Amino acid sequence: MCHQAEPARTEEVLLAAPRPDEAVYTDVHRVAYGIDVIIPEGPAKGFVIGEAITGPARGA
Repeated sequence: MCHQAEPARTEEVLLAAPRPDEAVYTDVHRVAYGIDVIIPEGPAKGFVIGEAITGPARGA
């Protein structure tokens, strides 16, 4: 039986709320590539990471 591989799913990961003493991030957001991500807090609160930053989706 032959199985076809699923297409690769791409996502963006936003790591926030670092805890350097524990070497972890306590706030992780994952969204599908191509969806705008808004920084939820901190000095960059409200900053949008979207197509203007990441560029168009590959193969689009």
